[in-house]
Amino acid sequence: MAVLAEQERLLLILSNLPGLGGRGLAALLASGIPLRQLFMLPAEELSGRFGLTRRATAAIAGGPEALRLRVAPLERLVCRYGIRLLRHGQPGYPRRLAHLDEAPPVLYAYGNLDLLDRPAIALLASTGERREDLECLAALASTFARAGATVVAGHNRPGYRAAVAAAKAVGGARCYVLDRGLAAAFGEDLDRDLFPTARVWGYGFDHELSLALSPFPLAAPFVGLHNRLRDRLVSSLASWVVAVAVRSGGVMEGECRAARARGTPVYVCASPAAPPGNRALLAEGYPALPEEPARIVNSEY
Repeated sequence: MAVLAEQERLLLILSNLPGLGGRGLAALLASGIPLRQLFMLPAEELSGRFGLTRRATAAIAGGPEALRLRVAPLERLVCRYGIRLLRHGQPGYPRRLAHLDEAPPVLYAYGNLDLLDRPAIALLASTGERREDLECLAALASTFARAGATVVAGHNRPGYRAAVAAAKAVGGARCYVLDRGLAAAFGEDLDRDLFPTARVWGYGFDHELSLALSPFPLAAPFVGLHNRLRDRLVSSLASWVVAVAVRSGGVMEGECRAARARGTPVYVCASPAAPPGNRALLAEGYPALPEEPARIVNSEY
């Protein structure tokens, strides 16, 4: 089994530090101070300069050796499954997230990172998807996966699950962003496919055609606020976004608008039964999804 280099181990310790949080971790890493030296800073500087909580300050002051014992089970998991820690601003970090305001300071990656170099599509639908919405999501995911695009999704909503399962069914690439830590999502068995409905086409995790990403500590449980970051990362990792069925004023409509503001092409499904959110985007000049959606991939790549 592989062994983590010192810098990776220190990053693992910091990113799983009790009471630290994403903002505190981002502040520490952005300082440019070598990771080992961060553990030598006085408590007054940690709290005053970086705004760390008392709990996080006390943990760092205890030194990395004591904290290593706490994260030892996580280190074994990382080494056993080849999980990578991607630090913002360093090689390997997804280029489509590099300039995102909400870019996580550390991403945990499990699977094939090369899938992020392919053209990628995010298919967005608001909560409460109808059967016809799920059927449309699956059909589009199959079409884009066959055309060579990576289907980007979350993991624990019907629309996201439909897209990922459909991509797997046709042997396509899929990347999914989690709303919790990798260990919390997979449990102790990272060898299995995370999506029960997708196991019809193979029980195991496909290391060539799958990539799971999480901006949260490995064992972090689901918290409702995580959904917003998950959805923002899904839309930001995509070369194109498709509004399949979005609610007016809802989160997914907001993601479509934010994606367009970043310069990402956004298309809208324009069926007669399209929800009001779709119709509002079309009325504002968002282009309708072509009748042959694969042409988007083939014409632009």
